[in-house]
Amino acid sequence: MFDPELEQAVALCKSDEPIPLKKSQQYERLKLFANRQRLATESPEQAFTRFITKTPEGQVLYKTFTQTKGASFAPAPEPDADASGGPSEGYKGLQGVAEKLRAADPTMTKQQATAAALRTPEGARFALQDRKARLG
Repeated sequence: MFDPELEQAVALCKSDEPIPLKKSQQYERLKLFANRQRLATESPEQAFTRFITKTPEGQVLYKTFTQTKGASFAPAPEPDADASGGPSEGYKGLQGVAEKLRAADPTMTKQQATAAALRTPEGARFALQDRKARLG
């Protein structure tokens, strides 16, 4: 099976040039190449294992991957983050409503106060605003 992108990646790994990809990006590429060669009877995990252990190309790429420093996975975005990377205005507003409810009833946990805030009209509007900010 001819895959020019795979051949190019292997050639780069075999050269003396520095690899321009982070470790997490290398991992994603390994998964991509393994999935391209995946058999109909294989799970993605089985295909990945076969690719890095049985194919010469996969072995070269995996060796480079293991020698690269850094995190194997890119950090997941915060669930309450908007496009700017911080908490959205809706999330801040919802937390404000929850704090007011918690001040009125100090026995509430933060989670209970947030759940109660979601049941108020103001909290529901803030939750919708937060959802729109995160999902577009």
